[in-house]
Amino acid sequence: MSVTGRDGQHWADYNDAQSGRPVRELCAELIGRAGPGEGRRAVELGCGAGIETRALLEAGWRVHAIDSAPGTAERVLTTTGAVDRLTIEVRDFALLDELPPADLVYSGYSLQYLAPEDFDALWRKVRASLRPGGWLAVNLLGDRDEWAGTADETFLDEASVRRLVDGLEVVKFDEEDADGPAWSGTKHWHVFHVIARSRPAEALCAAQRRLRDATNDELSAEIPGYPANRPEGEAAGRFWGRARPFAAARHWAAFSYAGA
Repeated sequence: MSVTGRDGQHWADYNDAQSGRPVRELCAELIGRAGPGEGRRAVELGCGAGIETRALLEAGWRVHAIDSAPGTAERVLTTTGAVDRLTIEVRDFALLDELPPADLVYSGYSLQYLAPEDFDALWRKVRASLRPGGWLAVNLLGDRDEWAGTADETFLDEASVRRLVDGLEVVKFDEEDADGPAWSGTKHWHVFHVIARSRPAEALCAAQRRLRDATNDELSAEIPGYPANRPEGEAAGRFWGRARPFAAARHWAAFSYAGA
């Protein structure tokens, strides 16, 4: 069955109807596995009404929540309240230039609404964003889902999903293939529920690429306590410009993690 009419108002209405539901099981399991956030950064793709956003905040994470639906910021803040560890970005996933470096990326039932080429581009950004040991949890719709075949959406077979997490440590890979409730009524669900974690070698390479490409101002903003000033003088400035990236504790932590 094809599903039509999924415009911004559709998602605004859907999100408004979600305010009373519990935290999704995959997100709750992810929070339990990842442990207390302790200020680490989580990126949520498809924050909707902010229910999982609130759960992540309550677990101590800094959350960057992204959704394209009209009224997202107001809706999420109604759920979470004003929290200084929360940033909200209202943007179509297909228009995201990049994702911030993250210790956790969560997306519940959202990525299938991208066209295949946009899904592939976003997935590359997701993989690149994961820090050493970073956690990833997604619900991805399969090719036997009742909605499979809907134009400009992405439905995957098992082999394709496994390729998406190739190189990650997969800690959960469950397949659901059964009728169940949906906002629009009962439907047949085919869903892959996946939790994975960045392996040290891949995380190290990603960290090195981020450090290589970052400007000094970006490094100062990203790394708490990073030196804000450099020595005076042209020669000292040239030396500091070359040496500064290697002064960051996080840079050396990446090497330590990789060797653990």
